[in-house]
Amino acid sequence: MIGTLRGRAPDPRAIVPDAVAALRHVEALGHPEPVLLAYHPIARVNPYQSLLYGHAWRHGVAPVPLFDLDGLDVLQALAGSAGVPLVLHLHWTNRILEAAGTELDARAALDGFLRRLDRFGSAGGHVGWTVHNAIPHDARRPALEAALQQGIVDRATFVHVLSSNTQQAVAEWFSIPDEKIVHVAHPSYRGAYLDSLTREQARWELGLEADETVYALLGAIKPYKGTDRLLEAFDAISTRLPGRRQLLVAGLPDKAGAADRFLERCESHPFVLIHPRTIPADQMQLFLHAADIVVLPYLRSLNSGVLLLAFTFGVPVVAPAVGGIAETIAPGAGLTFDPNDDDGLLDALIGAEALRTPEARQAARRVAEAHDPARLSADLAQAIVGRVRAPQAVPG
Repeated sequence: MIGTLRGRAPDPRAIVPDAVAALRHVEALGHPEPVLLAYHPIARVNPYQSLLYGHAWRHGVAPVPLFDLDGLDVLQALAGSAGVPLVLHLHWTNRILEAAGTELDARAALDGFLRRLDRFGSAGGHVGWTVHNAIPHDARRPALEAALQQGIVDRATFVHVLSSNTQQAVAEWFSIPDEKIVHVAHPSYRGAYLDSLTREQARWELGLEADETVYALLGAIKPYKGTDRLLEAFDAISTRLPGRRQLLVAGLPDKAGAADRFLERCESHPFVLIHPRTIPADQMQLFLHAADIVVLPYLRSLNSGVLLLAFTFGVPVVAPAVGGIAETIAPGAGLTFDPNDDDGLLDALIGAEALRTPEARQAARRVAEAHDPARLSADLAQAIVGRVRAPQAVPG
């Protein structure tokens, strides 16, 4: 028999056999009353979802990727016939409205999505949502995005927050009732990325010298991340403090062209090394091992996978004092700045000179250890089971 990989085919017809196999898998692990969880949308480049659900199986949760929401009806029929609770676990919401050409189209997309959730809840399904952002980055219609997120919260059985200050951080846009909150932190990426290179090898392969101070900007290159401000701060610190410095930029540029000017400046800068592309998982270690400091110059943000990725590789950070980012950074592992202070990033970069020590790298690794993926995956799975099986649990 030729082998295939479950949960990898975006064909809507695959959702039923995948779900049946998932339920059998959980039952074989000793859970006669499983919970079926369909998560959407799917993120494959970032291993976050694999880490989040990796230990759910051991706690009675059968997670299956839902590529297309049109498969929800057949999945609900299957769950009903099997007598198991069904959870639709939503993640990023930016795709729901982004294709709308007009305000009217966006409103129709919003209303249509919420009607779908209403039908799902009326048929006994449970909605869960992980709050990754206050509103989607680069949102063209912030008010409608906020209305959409409030609508999801109103219909949710549980709302998964990655930091304890999420309610306050999103209050400008929507509100989350206390009784719906499940707080489980963002996991680190321990074990998710290849980690076999030394610092010296990584720098040699990237063309960086051993005695340079290297700041790294990793991930998608978008203006909201404060890219121009970072270049200005980098030039300023290079002028003020003696020593050799390099700024290492690695990630896929914004497809709309909003980052073109930043890319041009990087390409012509003698002390900026840029890799404007998607970084394969097996190459990520190059940029992390080469870095002295990972910089998150973000103008606005709630949570950050890059933050946990840096700590996973023992790299201290400079990051904005906002949302889950501020809550995650432990003393000695990084410095924060006020994104509303024009000099905040520069001051933090100057202060980060003190983080170029083995002690700071050890502190960063301790943060990653405290955000162990296995423990946090188990915590979330247990919380979900408790919410959907609670006598008072009412879908939506």
